Amino acid sequence: MGSVAVELVTIMRYFNKGQMLPIRYHSWQFWLVRSALAIVGGFLAAIYNPGNLAGAVQIGASTPLILGAISETLPPQVEKRKRSATK
Repeated sequence: MGSVAVELVTIMRYFNKGQMLPIRYHSWQFWLVRSALAIVGGFLAAIYNPGNLAGAVQIGASTPLILGAISETLPPQVEKRKRSATK
């Protein structure tokens, strides 16, 4: 819900300014990924169990940031193994 809310706010900004929507909003792949992020955000909110709706929405909205931070902090051993596997 939080992840979807971020997109709705962004779309409303474009409409309020009278601007055309970026091309990404016309892509089914974009909406597929956004839907997957919303589902993962729901799972994260269930796992964290914030105890209130505002906390759950905040976790959902920050899901892309959480996943991005996790993916950027791979341990050095994994990085080294990945490089040697591609050679």
